[in-house]
Amino acid sequence: MTTSKKTNNGAELNLVTTNDINDHYAAAHEKEDVSDWFVKCLLNLGIDQVFGLPGAAIEPLYNGLGRAKREMPIGPSIITVKHEAAAAFAAEGYYKATGKIALCCATAGPGTTNLITGLASAKLERVPMLVVTGQTKLEDFSRGVIQDSSRDGISTVSLLNEVCNYSSMVTHPSQLIHKLHAALSIAMGPNPGPVHLSVPLDIFRMPLHNLSTPFPAFNIFKAGLAPVESIMPDQLFVEALSTFNRFTEAATVVIGTQCADAIDEIIELANTLNWNIIATPNAKGLIDHQLECFKGTVGLGGHALAYKTLDSTKGPILILGTPFDEVTTGGWDTSQLPPHRVIQIDPSPLNLQTFLPAKVRCTANVKNFVLRLKSALYEKYEIKSPQQLQLRESLRPSYIDQRHWDSFETQDIQSHCIKPQKFMWKLNELAGKDTAICTDTSGPYMWAMHMWQSKPHKRVSTPNNFYLSMALSTMGWALGASVGVAQGLKSHDDFNPVICITGDGSYLMSSQEIGTAVQQGLNIAFFVLNNASYGIVEHCQVIVGAEQIAFKLPDVNYADFGKGFGIPSFRIQSIEDLEKAWDVFVETPGPVLFDVIIDADEMPPFGHRLESLGFANKN
Repeated sequence: MTTSKKTNNGAELNLVTTNDINDHYAAAHEKEDVSDWFVKCLLNLGIDQVFGLPGAAIEPLYNGLGRAKREMPIGPSIITVKHEAAAAFAAEGYYKATGKIALCCATAGPGTTNLITGLASAKLERVPMLVVTGQTKLEDFSRGVIQDSSRDGISTVSLLNEVCNYSSMVTHPSQLIHKLHAALSIAMGPNPGPVHLSVPLDIFRMPLHNLSTPFPAFNIFKAGLAPVESIMPDQLFVEALSTFNRFTEAATVVIGTQCADAIDEIIELANTLNWNIIATPNAKGLIDHQLECFKGTVGLGGHALAYKTLDSTKGPILILGTPFDEVTTGGWDTSQLPPHRVIQIDPSPLNLQTFLPAKVRCTANVKNFVLRLKSALYEKYEIKSPQQLQLRESLRPSYIDQRHWDSFETQDIQSHCIKPQKFMWKLNELAGKDTAICTDTSGPYMWAMHMWQSKPHKRVSTPNNFYLSMALSTMGWALGASVGVAQGLKSHDDFNPVICITGDGSYLMSSQEIGTAVQQGLNIAFFVLNNASYGIVEHCQVIVGAEQIAFKLPDVNYADFGKGFGIPSFRIQSIEDLEKAWDVFVETPGPVLFDVIIDADEMPPFGHRLESLGFANKN
């Protein structure tokens, strides 16, 4: 028997009920240990996806997971990554694709320290995940034990406290339920993020019949996963509505990720009332870029037209569900946002902490606000039904900078490489409507942000299908994250394969995760943009007149690298190469690698980043 619950972003989860689990284990109760009990808790809470690496100190938990997988009708799904940081990257991608929290496991010592970068990324992205790391036996503390991770060793609880919202060691089995409850409540609370429990070997191995704590009656959905239903106070709504009444000109809406469940209503309003919509980077995948009302993205790698649209807007400016950080604003430039016309609505109070002068600022559910606004404005203008959606007809979207398009249309000067913007545009044509894309930082992010034409799907928990992680901007993130995204979406038969776009520098940091995709049979297209350099570093040095140093990479045939994993791999030097290789990919189960030789002289649109670093922008 299973039950269904929904998370904040609408993800429907099938949960194994408490009775199912207790009935199954009743006969074997005397043989259980604490790890079995812990796994029961996780399954009851809907946490059934595991990313991690086994090791001596975490072995009891893996035993519990293995027994549950073998014996339970609906057991956990366990994916072994090739580096612990990728476990956190995969858990981040999994959550962004499904809205479900995953378990991230690592052994003591280096297994835990390897997690740090991945957890730091998740913390800055506000992505919840449960992290359980191994710990040496309590009786071995202060004895110089191998991989001592207690306060007498490297104190992994303290280390992870800086990159998690909660970090604690379990020193008695009766603490486990209380610390698990505290951790998950924090993970899914107003400030979501990773939470960490360090569990010693002897705690997990303790026989369950010695444990007096009963099986928990709570579940995580009651502890913090219930949908946010905060309603905007009437007084503030009246003030926001008066802003619309004060201006007769069309409004502009800036959308963030918290608009996911309201995007249909936002598009309807914009299309019916002739408003403009602008996306922030993380929300790029929420909206069909073919819509006439869409004017591009703001922020790092965004479009000049988006800023011109803001600058020319004479009506209200609605800012919905987005933080105002460097990536979102392109260097904190808010000069196009006159305070008397700005209305900022966000369900997270954290997103309102950044100073942004506005007429109205309120913590509230975005969809509730949009529905109230729609009702009021439709009544005011006597609108009975929405207008039919208007799609653009021109090949080149007006928001793509002309200089990049001009370069795109020219022939490649050198026959052995392809222009990155031409590659991105053609890949966009080849990919299906529901294709998800994970992009790494630096050049791949810039080109994907500027050229990719999102075509959102409606068949999973969130319509977003453009995944990035720019808060920490970790090179190699996309290779691990694409594993999590593909794992989360693979149960949807009508969902196309996942595309991972990475650079050669990032690939050299995380290439081992292709092995994870191979083992799991995940349909991921790995595209390595190969310019034999740390491209952004090189371009920055040229622009600012710095020393030309330390940016070169070796000339590597990454197609041969991919063949070493036993997967189809192709070297792409032209559009024709790409088309032929893509045909093979769509007919081949499992991952495929594309080594894309790009024109190293093409400079991505990253001028805002130079300005925020204090360099003169000559781009």
